[in-house]
Amino acid sequence: MITGIAARADLDEEITAHVLRHTFATTLVRGGTDLVIVAELLGHARLETTRGYTRPGAEDRRPSARPAPRRSVVDTVAACFPMSQGSGSWRSSVSPP
Repeated sequence: MITGIAARADLDEEITAHVLRHTFATTLVRGGTDLVIVAELLGHARLETTRGYTRPGAEDRRPSARPAPRRSVVDTVAACFPMSQGSGSWRSSVSPP
């Protein structure tokens, strides 16, 4: 039945009951549904089994693979050691290399 529906929808990938179940669970987890609820819906006795649906996929890794923006040393130090208001700024006395 599932493969017939997938064929009529002209899907290139093989669609099985397992793929639908995995997609259902992953969609719930990524949508913020509590993992315990997802485990109950899937009939999992162990939460560890359901945790497999929380592993990041290739799409999830893309944004984190981007390099961090470059900051000057002065900006980095300023972010780490902000001056209290009213005491002046040490940045004005530091010139970039």
